[in-house]
Amino acid sequence: MVDRHEDDDDEYYDDPYEDRYLPGGSPEDAAAIAARWQFPAGGSHEEQLAFMREAADSLPPHMRDAAMAQVETLPSADELAALTAQTSALQEAVGDITEQRFEGWDEAGSTRFVVGFDGEPQELEFTQIAVAARSPQALSAAMVEAWNTAVAFRDEAALDVNRAITRIKEEGQA
Repeated sequence: MVDRHEDDDDEYYDDPYEDRYLPGGSPEDAAAIAARWQFPAGGSHEEQLAFMREAADSLPPHMRDAAMAQVETLPSADELAALTAQTSALQEAVGDITEQRFEGWDEAGSTRFVVGFDGEPQELEFTQIAVAARSPQALSAAMVEAWNTAVAFRDEAALDVNRAITRIKEEGQA
């Protein structure tokens, strides 16, 4: 009498993809498979995309479509080069703006205020005449005036940076 349970086990463990994933037993076959699936990290972008497409295509059917869709959303070499150029242009446009300092003077030229790009005060300077000849209220008003002038220069620089960013983005979309 044949034991049915024994035959069922063989059928249960039968994997239609077994030959695709198993090297066949020899170390040479295993090395060949490992070399085939070595990601071309130093390769060109097109070689890397071709590798990803081949890897996705080798997946079981229930996973293949989703993996292939993800690979197809990756940028081409030309698109990647354009994105890299745009990134460089944007970095150049905003380059040293955070390190810039903006100077403002009051109308009388007796008070100087320097602010950083973030609007934080960096320096405050009074001429000796301003301190000696002005009341505390007048000195305070001169400080506010110098501060406002410095902030206006900073705001204009920020607008210039925003204009440059907009121009670079528009060029990248064209």
